[in-house]
Order: sequence, then C-alpha cells, then structure tokens
Amino acid sequence: LQGANEFTGEILGAEKEARARAEWAGQRLEILARVSGILATSSHYPATLSEIASGVLPGLGDLLPADLQREAELVPELSAHTDPKLSERLRGVRTSAVELPSGHPFAEVCRTGEPLLVEEVTDEWLDMFAGSPEAALAWREIRLGSAVIVPIRSHRRRYGALTLGYGLSERVYDSADLKLLADIGLRLGLALDTSNLVRELELEHQRKDEFLAMLAHELRNPLSAVTNALAAMERASGEDRGHLAQILGRQSHHLARLVNDLLDVSRIRFGLVSLRRQRVDMREVVRQSVEIARGRKESEGLSISARVARDPVMVEADPDRLEQVLGNLLDNAVKYTPAGGTIDVSIMGEGDQAVLHVRDSGVGIPLDFKSRVFDVFSRANIQGPRSRTGLGLGLSVVRELVTQHGGVVEVESGGLGQGADFTVRLPLAPGFGAPRALPAPAGRPRG
Repeated sequence: LQGANEFTGEILGAEKEARARAEWAGQRLEILARVSGILATSSHYPATLSEIASGVLPGLGDLLPADLQREAELVPELSAHTDPKLSERLRGVRTSAVELPSGHPFAEVCRTGEPLLVEEVTDEWLDMFAGSPEAALAWREIRLGSAVIVPIRSHRRRYGALTLGYGLSERVYDSADLKLLADIGLRLGLALDTSNLVRELELEHQRKDEFLAMLAHELRNPLSAVTNALAAMERASGEDRGHLAQILGRQSHHLARLVNDLLDVSRIRFGLVSLRRQRVDMREVVRQSVEIARGRKESEGLSISARVARDPVMVEADPDRLEQVLGNLLDNAVKYTPAGGTIDVSIMGEGDQAVLHVRDSGVGIPLDFKSRVFDVFSRANIQGPRSRTGLGLGLSVVRELVTQHGGVVEVESGGLGQGADFTVRLPLAPGFGAPRALPAPAGRPRG
C-alpha cells in the first residue's frame, strides 16, 4: 500500500510539474505576442521601451534597464522596476552615458551580439557590473539576484542591450528565458531598423521636395532674364542691344550649367557615364584648374595657391572628368571663402595613391552635416560670402566620379568658421611609386 501511495504521489507530482511548465510556456508566448503587438504599432522608441517594460514585468523580471549604443558610449534609455521606489533608485544610478571598458558585460554583449545569462549574481560580478562602489551599493539595495543581458540587434546593426533582472521575487533565469529574451531583443532591433528606414525615406522625400522647389526657383530667374532681354531687344538699338546680348549670353551659360549639372547627376546615378581612361599627370590637372579658378571674377580677393609634387603623379583616368572633379571642389571653396581668405590645392603621392587636397579658410561645415555633404538633395543651411545661384549638386558629382575612378573623397572640418579640407584619393598608375615631398606653396593673391 505504501509503495502504491508513493507511486501515485510521483505521478501527481510529475503531472503538476508538467502543468506548471505548460502554463509558463503559455505565459512566455503571451508575453512575446504582447511585445510584438507593441512593436508593430509604435514608432517613438523611448515610449516603446516603456511599453515593453510594462509588457514583460513582472512576468519576466522585476527590473528592466535598456541602453542604446551611440558611437563608443551606452546611453541609458529606460530604468524600470516593479517597485516604484526602486525604479526611482535605479534611475538615480543610471543618469548618464558611459564609455564602458572592454571587459564589462554590456560591452561584451554589444561587441559579440551574444546574450549573457547570470543565473546567480555574486558580489564580485555585481562590483564589476556596477563600475563604482556607490553604484554597487545602489544595486545591492535593488537586490539584483539573477540577470540576463541580451543585445538589441538586427541583421544589419547592433543598437544596445536589454537587461532583465530578478530581485524581490527571488526567481532565477534559465536557458529557456535566455532564448526568449534574446528573441525580444532581436524583434526590437528589427523594429528599430524599420523605424530608421521609414525616417530615412521621409527625409529623402523631404529633401527631394526641397530640391524641386529650389530647382524651380533657380531655373525661373535666368529664364525670366532671357525672356525680358529678348523682349527688350525688339525695341533696343546700338549700345543697349550689346548690353542685352551680354545678359542673354550670361544667363544662357548659367542655364546650360544648371541643365548639365542635372544631366551629370542623372547619368552618373544610372551608370550611364563612360570614362575615357588614359594616363594623366595630376600635376597638370591641378595647374590648369587653379589657373582657371584664379581667372574667374568670383575669386577676386582670394589667395589661391597650388603645390605639386616634383615627380609625376600619374593616374589612369578620364582627364575631362578629373578637371570636373577639381573644378567643382574649387567652385565650392570659392563660394564659401570670404575675401582675404586662402585656398590651397596640393597633389602628391602616398604609397600607391595619388592624394589631392583642396583646403580653404572659409565658413566651414556644421559637424552634424559632414556625413551628408556629398549627398544628392542635401544642402547645409549656411550662407557663403560669395553665394551664387546653383543647385548644390557639385559635391555629389565629385563623389560619384571619384568612385567610378576607384577612389574615395572625404572632408574634414572643425565646424563653422573652421574652414574645410576635401581629400581625393585615387590609385596611382601601375609602375609609379610615391613622388617626393611637396615643394613650398606657390600662390598669388588676387583683387
């Protein structure tokens, strides 16, 4: 009889345990569905993280900190706890962005993209996790006993980390929890991808709309001048006709330049530009382009200097397109450099590359705009001292042409008022090593 009772007890215990596991599995699926619903209907992610915390606490933890990665730092975005007082304490510990050492759990999770399970938080682990004695004391008050750190990531990038912790409930995480929470981190990362893509598309459409409005304005002005000049020529004579002919010539040239800029961008973006490659000495391109820039009326009052290597700087390229690249860079420098300023063009070889610099002492580039300076439909909200009409497509053409030649173009600027340094790097032609050092600048001021 005793054996039968023990057997019955084992059966009932196993059934109870199986029922508990099934219930917990159902709760996990319910939480996952809840999180998916939140992500499907949200686009403002500080608020979304707060909703996710409400959706997973207390079912999957007592506390949930979330940190997003910005460059080399982790920025606290959420500090949630089931106990409001401890939630305030948690926010007090996590007040600012931190640059974590490479061995910190957050840093390792963000670097590897792999989740971390800490079934039992020891004093040693907590001291390392907290980073300071004061923070460790706060975490002990919060009573972090078991933790999971999962990356917020997608297949494209890593955004940061979610930390789930048990404290007051004294529960312990296991491998099944780790898998579920990693799934939540992945879904959040994919949702952030979608949000960023939508935002980028909206900005692209906005820039295109702004560009079309600017294009209409830029085309209207010279067209109006041409129309008015043609109408006036019908009743003009002598000296007036000569003056009107000059207006027609100048405005027609301007219209042709606008149309050519548009056609260049269109042809380049659709891969319709064919390069007529030949061996070109970049020194001659620099000399000719600088002389042309010095001769333009807009460059009056500027000092434009050219420094070229003593030995040939040979590249295999289309000479007309190289002149277009340098001409656009010089136009940009002249446009944004005030009277009395300097523009320095240099060309030399470094290793197996031809390196061209166009430096100016102009108005500089806003730091938050540097990453977009070569983008089509993107213009900085700054006014150049020699601001002229134009579509602002020159730098976009530069990047595309340099890329087609197998090179790269970059820009450096300390910000507004700090000038700019545009650098073009092209492969040297086979058989040509690095030329010797540059001579001293040789330039002459104008105006």
